Amino acid sequence: MIMGMYNYLYAEITCPICKQNSKMEIEFRIGYLNIDKYIIGDKIRWSDGLKKGLKGKRPQDGNLIDEGYVVCEKCNHDFFVVITIKNDIIVDVKIDNTKKGYIKN
Repeated sequence: MIMGMYNYLYAEITCPICKQNSKMEIEFRIGYLNIDKYIIGDKIRWSDGLKKGLKGKRPQDGNLIDEGYVVCEKCNHDFFVVITIKNDIIVDVKIDNTKKGYIKN
């Protein structure tokens, strides 16, 4: 079985379910997927695109808005976030209230 590769973003988020604010681990598939760890303000390491099927090439101007996935450590509910990257730098993460999680509690 081939496992999907992710990167991780650590950010202070208020869980939309339990309303607890804490530093949470966000899985995301942006940039070179090598289980890299980031915080807001870090520069994304992009793929060179030389490997067949490898995602994560640098978008034009290094600007991208994409999603991340979170499981709250406090209540064990999951949810999605929107990650904003400008000029290759992670600048923001916000709750995505338009997409439901997978965990049925």
